Amino acid sequence: MKEELKKNLLIINSKDRKKGDSNNFVYNLGETSIDVEGVALKSATIPHTYTNVNSTNNVLKYSQGTKIVLSDPYEGAVVINDIVYSYVTTGGPIYTQDEFINAVNSADGLNGIIELSYNSVAGRYEIETKTTVDPGLEIIEPTYNPTYNNLWVYLGFSGPTLLGNTSGSITQAPNSPLSPFDVEPVEYFEETIVEGQYTLTELLPLVAAAISINIPGSINVQLGSDGIVDITGSTETWVFEDCEIATMLGYVPNEMTYSLTQIAQGVPNMYGNLCLFVNSKTLMNGYNALQVGEKSSVVSNIPVCSVYQGIDKYEANYPIWKMFPQSININEFDIYITDDRGKLVDLRNANICLVFEILTTTRL
Repeated sequence: MKEELKKNLLIINSKDRKKGDSNNFVYNLGETSIDVEGVALKSATIPHTYTNVNSTNNVLKYSQGTKIVLSDPYEGAVVINDIVYSYVTTGGPIYTQDEFINAVNSADGLNGIIELSYNSVAGRYEIETKTTVDPGLEIIEPTYNPTYNNLWVYLGFSGPTLLGNTSGSITQAPNSPLSPFDVEPVEYFEETIVEGQYTLTELLPLVAAAISINIPGSINVQLGSDGIVDITGSTETWVFEDCEIATMLGYVPNEMTYSLTQIAQGVPNMYGNLCLFVNSKTLMNGYNALQVGEKSSVVSNIPVCSVYQGIDKYEANYPIWKMFPQSININEFDIYITDDRGKLVDLRNANICLVFEILTTTRL
């Protein structure tokens, strides 16, 4: 017969930790060892000492260039050892130049035989023979569907062209590419914003300065009357890449297209983290208490309701219990605090206090 379980409180203050920092530490119960049947976070006190721009999110990522929009069908046919292979696109995809080149080079039959590339110095596409084949390696007119546009002509080649059949041979297109393939390769940039607690007014000029380092023009970042950030003044098309600062300004990077002017998809959110997460690999024993079967060390989420230099005090009215199939013996365990992206929160070594309810067969 299973013994009756009893609730006990386990109070953890990071100042009493065995080792580590206040956001990532090991706690030791000394000579005490507890057989625990279940655990839940009852309350948490966490100082809001982390800034909205910090070491986990202060890199501004963006790129300059244009994309290839394939609205019409194209076919690139190649004769290899007397067999015709084709790269076919019926329209719809939007590629950077590198993505388009990779798509062609990955096509069945072409992969490993020829390799398309772009010579940015000459402004021409090139085809390199990667594997020696029989003479007669040739790019030809569309054969899969003769009504499709001849891809090779749009890439700057003059109709059917014999390629070198030995490995290492390079054939350069004699002409400049035609639209929509006459794009500039995408360049990617990363610039660091100094860590700090910023208002939107303080952050906007820093973003403008970071973009101006690599994007030509007179970059102006401002908040419009509709509460939406817009960035103007560029003389080259660009977009934000996935980064937290862009998200804070209201942008959704994967919804952006290369343009001279960038208008945010939503309103700015300078608040930063919406939730903190208390984690423990030991106490969760491999599976968390928030989602059954999810392999995670999350014990509970802590809603962030304070402002910078305030303090978040959380009390669980209905604690989320982690019940173990069989009791685990605890003497030493880990605690670490992460943000809503799963990264450690820099608490600047300000101490936290956590109160756990634990189920045991004995009253402590």
